[in-house]
Amino acid sequence: MRVLFLSSVLPHPDVVSGFIIVHKRIQMLIERGYEVGLASFVRDDNDKWIPKLREQLFELETLPIPKPRSPLTRLSDALFSSKPPYFHYLETAEMRKLI
Repeated sequence: MRVLFLSSVLPHPDVVSGFIIVHKRIQMLIERGYEVGLASFVRDDNDKWIPKLREQLFELETLPIPKPRSPLTRLSDALFSSKPPYFHYLETAEMRKLI
């Protein structure tokens, strides 16, 4: 079975917060025989983890983290959209095309 993870931060062993849990879940699924794919935004300081993850994963696609949106755009999203503001920041045409 194949599983695709979508992540706003590249999950790896040194990451903090909930993304370490995502990394551990990915490892657990791989150990159980699943083919795991990952589509993630990455920062420049995450480059060292990409080769190791690429070896373990069925598929790995990365994109640079989007540039911050203008305050006016964020206000408009908050007032006139039913989506949480965080979703607007990470919803990019490039990521939609990847998945």
